[in-house]
Amino acid sequence: MAHYFFNVVEDGHKVDTIGADYADPQMARMEAVCFAAQLLKNEPERVWKGAELRIEATDAWGTVLFTLLISSVDAEALARHK
Repeated sequence: MAHYFFNVVEDGHKVDTIGADYADPQMARMEAVCFAAQLLKNEPERVWKGAELRIEATDAWGTVLFTLLISSVDAEALARHK
């Protein structure tokens, strides 16, 4: 088991100081997606702030192991619907 931390990078850096243990990197990846889903479920407006939302998974030494990127882009056609 390895200990992973999910840091939120969006207009600053929110460091996860607790983390959690996962059997392997694949399990940690799936949990990162669930973490992002819960974050956006509670605050869906975050994705439309204009800044990219990143969730960086790190090990106990702060080494970034993988990153989940979430961004939004309005198409030009949306301007015609306002």
